[in-house]
Amino acid sequence: MGITASRVFQLAGDLKKESIIKKVKFADISPQDAYNAKEIFLTGTSINPLPVTRYDGRVIGDGLPGPVYSRLSDLLWKDMTENRSLLTEIDWGNA
Repeated sequence: MGITASRVFQLAGDLKKESIIKKVKFADISPQDAYNAKEIFLTGTSINPLPVTRYDGRVIGDGLPGPVYSRLSDLLWKDMTENRSLLTEIDWGNA
C-alpha cells in the first residue's frame, strides 16, 4: 500500500464520521460486487483517486463519477496543498 492510497484511506475515515459512508476497509471484491457498486474509484501511489464509470463493459452506478469519489478527491487535494504538517518547505534562496 502506497502513501497516496494510505492517505485516501485515512481521509475516507472522515467521510465515515460525517456519515457519508458506512465503512472503510481494504478487501477483495468479486466481479458481482463491482457490478452492483454505486461507485468505484481507483487510487495508488502514482495516481490520485480516479473514478471508474464502467467495469467489464458494464456501467457502474449512474455512469458518472460519484459523490464519494468527488469528496475524497477534494479532501486529498486540500490535504496535499494546505496541510502544513505534511508539506515540505523549499528554500528557493536566490532562485
